[in-house]
Amino acid sequence: MSVLATTSAKTYFEEVVVATLERHGLQPDGATTAYLVTLLCDYIKLSPNRLDEPLALILAQARLSRGARRFRQLKRVGDQSLYVSGFFRDHLRRRRLDISYFRAIGGTAYRRLSRLVSHHGRSRLARVYRQLADEFVPFVEVLTDVQLQGQGQDMDVGALFERWLATRSKAVASHLRRAGVELPEGPEGKRN
Repeated sequence: MSVLATTSAKTYFEEVVVATLERHGLQPDGATTAYLVTLLCDYIKLSPNRLDEPLALILAQARLSRGARRFRQLKRVGDQSLYVSGFFRDHLRRRRLDISYFRAIGGTAYRRLSRLVSHHGRSRLARVYRQLADEFVPFVEVLTDVQLQGQGQDMDVGALFERWLATRSKAVASHLRRAGVELPEGPEGKRN
C-alpha cells in the first residue's frame, strides 16, 4: 500500500521533504521548505500532458507579459523545471533532453520572480524565489531523493544503478548505498 494512500499528501511531503533536506545538509528558510511541499502536492495532481509544453516559449511570453500573468508564467517555468528535473530525470535522458536546459531556464525564472515580487514589497516571497534560483541544483537533488523514497520497495536496483551511471546524482547514489550497493571509487565514482 502506498504511503500516500494512508496519509495526506501534504503531511507525507512535509515529513519527507524536511528529512531529505536535512540529509542533504540544506537548511532553507521555512517558507522555502513550505514552498517545496506545496509544489509537490500541486504537481502530483497535474496532468502529464501539461509537462510537455515548451518552457522556453512560456519564459519568452512572460517577458512580454505584465502583472499577474507574468507572475504565473514565471512561476510555472520555475516550478515545472524544478519538478521535471527532480522527478523525471530518466525520462529527460531517454528523450535526449539536456537537464542543464531545465536548470538554466528554471533558475532564470526564479531569479526573475524574485525581482518581480520584491518590487511589490513581498520580500519574504522574494527570498524564497532567490533561494530556489541560487540552489536550484541541490533542490533538484532533494526532489530526486523524494521521488526515489516514494518508490520504496518497488525500486529496481539495476535500473537505479544505470540511472546513477548516467546522472551521477548524489540522491541516487545514496539510495544505492542504502540498498547495499558499493559504488566505484575514483573520479567516476565521486562525480555528482
